[in-house]
Amino acid sequence: PTVVKPADAAFFAWFDIPRRLLLVERDPMKALLKLTELDAVPDIAMSPLGTRLKNELTGYCYLQLKQYEQAASVFYHAGLPYLGGYAFLMGGRLEEARQVWSLLVEKNPNHWALSLY
Repeated sequence: PTVVKPADAAFFAWFDIPRRLLLVERDPMKALLKLTELDAVPDIAMSPLGTRLKNELTGYCYLQLKQYEQAASVFYHAGLPYLGGYAFLMGGRLEEARQVWSLLVEKNPNHWALSLY
């Protein structure tokens, strides 16, 4: 299980801004620009949880922008292969999506996403 530490509070306060830009205001470009600013903020320590959340939201921004290659790359490199496969599927790359999802079948046969098969 992921443990949220008090040190993550600064990150979560900051992270709410791009999350709100994407999910509430539906402006993925502004959210993506805000996410790129995070690397330049020295007082926000990136925990593994923070890194995962940042990468996941970045991938969702690319999905909303219909930049499926970038979304697939971000998701895949962030260890989120199901979402990477989804981005390939949305971009019309069915064989790549099938390959990524087939690996999930082999690794974890009781994964909930297998209901897609």
